[in-house]
Formats: sequence, structure tokens, C-alpha cells
Amino acid sequence: QAAGLPVVATAAGGTGEIVHDRENGRLIPVETTAEQIADAIESVMDLGDAEYEAMSRDAHATWAEMSDAQRQYREFVDGLIALEG
Repeated sequence: QAAGLPVVATAAGGTGEIVHDRENGRLIPVETTAEQIADAIESVMDLGDAEYEAMSRDAHATWAEMSDAQRQYREFVDGLIALEG
């Protein structure tokens, strides 16, 4: 997602909070088969250019909002500094 790539992942743990099926990637069941994994990957590969670009933008936006460590650390430090005042 950081690279702007749609993700194919299993719905284990908190993955469903990050991967939104058919928005920024594909979310498949934990108990899955090789065929289901291949189908999910192919469904991303078969997207038209505009759909793929939208999914890629959404993947990067999700990363930026939820996983960008530099931004998160900066906000954490700013919060700590604000507590001093």
C-alpha cells in the first residue's frame, strides 16, 4: 500500500481494518484455497486502467492515513509536547 499497490490479504486479525475488499485491494477468507487466492489476484490484474488506478490511489491513501510511521510519530511527539504546556 505504501507503494500504491492494491493488496490481496486474508481477513486475519485486524487486516479488515486496512484492506477494504474491492476498494484498495482484495480481502479473502482465512480458510482459503490456492484457487481463491489466484482468483483474487487475477481480479486485481483484470481491472481496467481507471479501476486499477483508483484502487492503487485508495491503497496508498489507506497507508498514508493508517500506517505512515513518520506522520504518526510526528503527531505523537506533537501530542506529548502539547501536554507539557
